[in-house]
This record gives sequence, structure tokens and C-alpha cells, in this order.
Amino acid sequence: ILIYHHAIYWERGLDIFRNAACRKVVKYHNITPEHFFLPYSSNIFKNCLLARKQTGELISSGIDLALFDSHFNAMDFLSRGYPPEKCRIVAPFNKIHEFEKIKSDIGVLERLSDGKINVLFTGRVAPNKGHRHILHTAYYYRLLFGDNVRFIIVGGKDFLLNDYYRELKALRGSLQIDDIVEMTGTVSFEELKSYYLASHIFLLLSEHEGFCVPVLEAQYFKLPLIAYASSAVKETAGKNQLLYNSIDYETLASSIHTLYNDLGARMYLADEGYKNFLRYEREGLKSLFLSQTRACA
Repeated sequence: ILIYHHAIYWERGLDIFRNAACRKVVKYHNITPEHFFLPYSSNIFKNCLLARKQTGELISSGIDLALFDSHFNAMDFLSRGYPPEKCRIVAPFNKIHEFEKIKSDIGVLERLSDGKINVLFTGRVAPNKGHRHILHTAYYYRLLFGDNVRFIIVGGKDFLLNDYYRELKALRGSLQIDDIVEMTGTVSFEELKSYYLASHIFLLLSEHEGFCVPVLEAQYFKLPLIAYASSAVKETAGKNQLLYNSIDYETLASSIHTLYNDLGARMYLADEGYKNFLRYEREGLKSLFLSQTRACA
């Protein structure tokens, strides 16, 4: 069996797939729509555009079985006529339990334990991730409720997206929220663990996700989730989470303030989130993955 992971354009990969004399499985992780990158990187825009074309070419070359991170991802194949009986939903593997093996960064924990509300987002700095929405939410939080808050944006940047990063920093400055919004850049695993431990709420306003592992990380650390229910976010987050079908900055700011001050609601969302995380533990995913691929043997 050849298992081909499809997430970006790879010209040689298509030739390998076509010529493989065996059963062929595609594990599809979604292609971010190219329009997100058009203002910032012609290279990434082109690769996403070509990747979408390659999706159709992979389908037409003959796939015995297709595995998808989410039902949302499966729609990319089904809309192109791929037979539903050959589709299986298998979430991506994760290493979340690795957090148990490492120590926290004491410096980060001490710095964030100053009585402020810590609102966390983790994810790479890319235009589909909703950073602008987080900045505007921070602005409205200050306007409505004051300065006792810290929005923490954790994630590395791609040098091809430097213009996007500069745009975010300029927006943060123009909104005059530099003092309540941290943009950490790349952090160590120890630091990442500490950001999760020290935070009170996880805020996700991404406009496109094929799955969203940071949601599971937040739920593992029992952080209540406030999120925009776009793409596969609702599916990943599971039941009984605070999700919105549209983005309204005043509503989001008010939700953060209300949730922080209602311990019972926070604990409820945290417990329900952890139940959802348990659906994606490694051994369960391993069994599901093996059972699905054996059907193709």
C-alpha cells in the first residue's frame, strides 16, 4: 500500500503516485484557499493554486481509498465526484501527551501570573489564521472592559509572509494595543506548555482550518474555548463549546469578560472540551487508521 499525504503541490509526487504498482491511499490534509496569500506571497499563492489542481489529478489517476482529517476536508473530494463509499474520516495523529514528559518554563509562568486575564492563540502566522480578528477583539476588550488583559499570539512566521507579519504589527500599533497584545514568534516546547498552563481562555478566530490540532491542545490543558465556527473548527472542537457562526468583536470581547468572571461556565466548557480531546487520543486513532487501511489491502 502507498499512502500519499496531500497538503501542498508536489509535481514529482503525482508521477510517483500514478506509476505506483500497488494499492493507493491518499491522506488528505486540506489545501488552504490561495486567495488568502495573494496579497503577500506569489509563491505560496501559486503552490496552493497548483495543489488544488493536483487534487483533481490525483482523483483521476485512480485512488483506492481516501482518508480525510475531517468531513469538511472530504467535501473537496466529494464535490469533484469522488465516490463516498471510498471515503473514510481519520483525524491526524498528534503528540499532545508529549507535554507530560517535559517541564514548564518557570520564567513564562511567573511573568504571566500577575493577575491579568490571559487569552491565548497558538498557530503559525498565516493570513487564514484570523490574527486581525484577534487584534480587533483586543481593541474592543480594552474599550469596553479596560486593560487587565493580555492577548498572547504564539506562532512562528514564514519569511515568505513577512509582509503579512509587518501588517499585523502595524495594525497592533494603529489600534494602540501593543501593551495588551504579545506576539511571541516561535517558542520552545517548554514555553508552549507554560503558555497553555498560564492562560485562562483559548481564542480561535481562524477563517480556514482543515482540522485544528491547537484546539485539542487547549482542551487537553482544560482551557475553555471561544471560537469562530469556520471550516472544520466546529467539527474538531466537538459539542458544548462556545462557537460563533460570525465574527462580532464586541460580542467576542464580552464573551471573554463574561466567561472569565463565571468560574462555573469556564469549568463546564473546560470539562466538555477535555471529553472531546479524549476522542482523539493516539491509541484510538491508531486503531481507526489501521482498520481503515487494512480494508484496502
